[in-house]
Amino acid sequence: MQVNAVAPDEEGLSFDGLWQTVDAQRAAAETGGNLPRIEGLPILEIQLQRGNGDERPTVVVYQQHPSGKVIRTIEGPMERVEELVARHSAQNLGLHASQPDLTPPDYLGDGGTNRRVLRIVTVTGLLPADSLNALAKTIALKE
Repeated sequence: MQVNAVAPDEEGLSFDGLWQTVDAQRAAAETGGNLPRIEGLPILEIQLQRGNGDERPTVVVYQQHPSGKVIRTIEGPMERVEELVARHSAQNLGLHASQPDLTPPDYLGDGGTNRRVLRIVTVTGLLPADSLNALAKTIALKE
């Protein structure tokens, strides 16, 4: 899997907070092998945002769609992913998102109690929502 060094930001979107650009090997290691990507599409960039404690990072994978548009696959804690998608949708730039799908949760120990953090994946871009839904269905994340 080849990752190109530069990801065009033609949609003018940015993600708040501290994000780290990483290569595919490091991203796979940080996500436990669950890199959320559309198989067969070139990866332009991978960004991670660290979670709290033992929580896996939020991941954004930028890929080039055959139409030339950049799509973003976002996987992370449900609240964080929903917030990112809502903020970008509110900018009214024609951005659409696929229906979110559950991914393997994080099980975190907090002071003697365990809690489950729900995680989701969604695909965003300047493509129709039904196209993004079809792309999202091809993402295979393991338990």
